[in-house]
Amino acid sequence: MKPVWVFQKISSFSVQQIEEVVFAIDEGSFSGNDMPFLYANQTSCHIKEENGRYVVHFHDGHKEFVTTDTSRHQLIMQGEWWYRGVYTFTQEEDYTKITYEIFNIAQTARWIASLMILPEKTTHEKRFHDFVRRIEAVIK
Repeated sequence: MKPVWVFQKISSFSVQQIEEVVFAIDEGSFSGNDMPFLYANQTSCHIKEENGRYVVHFHDGHKEFVTTDTSRHQLIMQGEWWYRGVYTFTQEEDYTKITYEIFNIAQTARWIASLMILPEKTTHEKRFHDFVRRIEAVIK
């Protein structure tokens, strides 16, 4: 499956440093300034580990599923309908390349999802850059 969008950014931190932050997901209820960096664009959520993945329930009623794949250096976030976001951390010489791929995984009405998500490109790109910025702020 081909991604709808791919965003990349270079970080001066190592894959190990980044993964120590990204893969440290806590269970519990979060709001305001205590939100995990993964969900900085929301106002509140509750995170619970279930069957080897994290289920994130947001205040507006939607939920996302989060899994980590340490062997592939990936964090995978999946929504309930069309969204699947894959963050991949690749160690290069003296930096890490962070890649964010967004997939349309809709099983039904896939073409409707494609039309609906087109205007969201700028929002997803901004959230990706915020995601990287927040990771780096935690590491420092």
